[in-house]
Amino acid sequence: MEYFRELRTFRMNLLRIHARRDLEKSWRWDAHPDIMSRIALRFYAVVFLFRYLKFFAPGFLPLPSAEVCLTTRCTLRCRDCANRAQFYGSPWRQHFDYDSKTLLRDLDSLLASVSEIGRIRLMGGETFLYPDLPEIILFLSRSEKVHTVNIVTNGTIMPSDEVFTCIKETGTTVTISDYGSLSAKKEQIVAELEKRGIEYNIDFTDGAWCDAGSHEPRGRTPKELRRLYHACGIAIYCKHIVNGRIYACSIAAHLDNLELKPDDPAESVNLRQPAGPLRRDLKRMLSLDYISSCDHCDMPLCRPLKVAEQLKPGEYL
Repeated sequence: MEYFRELRTFRMNLLRIHARRDLEKSWRWDAHPDIMSRIALRFYAVVFLFRYLKFFAPGFLPLPSAEVCLTTRCTLRCRDCANRAQFYGSPWRQHFDYDSKTLLRDLDSLLASVSEIGRIRLMGGETFLYPDLPEIILFLSRSEKVHTVNIVTNGTIMPSDEVFTCIKETGTTVTISDYGSLSAKKEQIVAELEKRGIEYNIDFTDGAWCDAGSHEPRGRTPKELRRLYHACGIAIYCKHIVNGRIYACSIAAHLDNLELKPDDPAESVNLRQPAGPLRRDLKRMLSLDYISSCDHCDMPLCRPLKVAEQLKPGEYL
């Protein structure tokens, strides 16, 4: 049973790493009415199958995506930040920058234990506040196991020329979270990205956030937790690295790091252990049907929420 559960997980990871948004449309027969297109489609299906048979090979362990929390420091104070950044920076919970040397050792351990990672996202807080960002980008870009490196920014900090050059030379992509007037440097950043030919995209334009709700327990049943976990984009894509551990999702990571809920060892893996146990624990975590943090989160319900509402000066949560 464990083998088939892992096989299912790896098959899902395959699609999450490599599928494109138009994949479903391109595989519909009515989208390919002539006989030559259908023959070509069948040929593509065979090539696709043989190319990705490795995903079902014994010992193959892919990660669809991983996020790295570089810093909790941020230029904004969003009341409803899904990563729970609003709980850092108070007189009783200080911000922190991840030590770069320690982080590189943690990432090296992770890469030695997996077969490939579809995408690594570098996050904060505000990512461009992290002083050793080029060092992290260079390390990840040199790994053949990492397909894409992506930086997430809120559009409030104009990076230095060194950072822009590093992003360009390594093929790193940039995601700008558009929070309207709060993202004061967005246009300048976009102009520089386009000038240098750097790939980027913009999130939340005229959109809304999903309300994760409070961190208090909801009292959900295992069946309800399982349904929410498999419906949640964060749980699927956002294996989150913070303070030497990789978590099943970013919300779980910060709930644990902030001690906002009882610790659950099952939903994270210690990156500072020998390779054998690390690989075994990663397989276990990737095969979970749900995690206890799902009882402290409403994200999959996706109730719309005003984007980036700010805490008042001197207000803490």
